[in-house]
Amino acid sequence: VHKTIVGASDKQIALAAQSALPGYPGLIYWAYRLMIACGIGGLLGLIPGLWLVRGSNPLPVCWLKLCVYVAPLPWVAAVSGWCVAEAGKQPWTIAGVLPTFQAVSSQSEMQLGIGIAAYILAYGLLLWLGLFLMRQAVTARS
Repeated sequence: VHKTIVGASDKQIALAAQSALPGYPGLIYWAYRLMIACGIGGLLGLIPGLWLVRGSNPLPVCWLKLCVYVAPLPWVAAVSGWCVAEAGKQPWTIAGVLPTFQAVSSQSEMQLGIGIAAYILAYGLLLWLGLFLMRQAVTARS
């Protein structure tokens, strides 16, 4: 559905267009590049890995150790992509329907902070556990 703007001045149209731009262009710029870098890094790491597994020889321990440190790249890429998606859709929570200033939480800042801290703690613990288990698997092979 197209809506026609009637009686708006050039200044009002310019202000409306400016207000539709994302609020954090630097975040979008760098998060996108981090996401792409993680994807390219993962692909570049896959090529030598495929070459190393082509035979029946065991994988070198140095390669397995490197894989432990590269393992979080997909997670970092996913979080970066989420930042790009969320920051890029500003100022809308639902495009054209619900602006972000109307989609605020009814919880206090303390409650929101505790919730975010709990998520960070849980995901940090899962990341640590995953890296720990991968390291145990690699060192068990050597």
